[in-house]
Amino acid sequence: TPAEASAPVPDDTALHTWRAARRAEVRARSLAGAAKTLADPEAASARFGLLVIPVDFADHRLPAGWDPAGLAPRLTAVDGQSLRHYFNVASAGRCEVVPILAPLVRLPGIARDYSDIGLNGFTRSRRLAALAIEAVAAAGFDLRAADLDGPDGRAGTADDDGWVDGVLILHADPGQENDAANGLIQALQYYLDPPFAAEGITAGPYATASLASGPGIWAHETAHLLGMEDRYDPLLPPDPGGGSGAGDLAGAGGLGVFSLMAAGALGTGGGWGPSLPDAYSRALLGWCDVVTIASSPAEGDT
Repeated sequence: TPAEASAPVPDDTALHTWRAARRAEVRARSLAGAAKTLADPEAASARFGLLVIPVDFADHRLPAGWDPAGLAPRLTAVDGQSLRHYFNVASAGRCEVVPILAPLVRLPGIARDYSDIGLNGFTRSRRLAALAIEAVAAAGFDLRAADLDGPDGRAGTADDDGWVDGVLILHADPGQENDAANGLIQALQYYLDPPFAAEGITAGPYATASLASGPGIWAHETAHLLGMEDRYDPLLPPDPGGGSGAGDLAGAGGLGVFSLMAAGALGTGGGWGPSLPDAYSRALLGWCDVVTIASSPAEGDT
């Protein structure tokens, strides 16, 4: 609509400030988990609850009888190309992403009703996220199951902060990450303003990706929820040979295939066989040990 087309530009400063704070939280918990692991191999790593909400649309309905439980292997398997296994490897076991699968939400509108194409990249995705979270809560699903960021790593305990750690919405549109010409929903990460709050729990940060995407796309958006930033060059146009059209994977250049946060999210195609995060991003989150190698006082440190 004209009103949406003239919507204000997203406040990226607020988004990057939030990501920096989230990185600091994840880093502190990951380093604490690494220290505990060294002292006690049985100690739990830092945990991060990820509320995963499958969504379809009036013009992209999933088959009758579609069961969200079918997503479980791609989300929680302890090996192979699952989201849980990816972050276990990427973090060297220091941070456990725990997907919490919600019921399917059937939204009444068509996919274009929730598409940010031609807008500012967040206007309608916020509507998509808000409706999905509201529907899950209205169905009686306990959102507190995805609040795991307290020291004990368990939901529903006194050390939780009262916020869903992160929300990943997996939708039935092909997604622009898979079909630049016909995909309507962009893969991206943003936050609700105001956040959703009910029954003593609040949800704000969310990400969107297509159900048709491979684990690299899901991991890229989830990594934003953990505080990682993009490592491509956002000022360059999309790479015609990169297989990605728009949204959060629209950039080219930068670290290319050598980082999850750049073209490495696409992996061998469609998000399968993704790259690990780059070393700098892993270091920021406390997922690797950093050693400063001194050469000489005159040459400085490397």
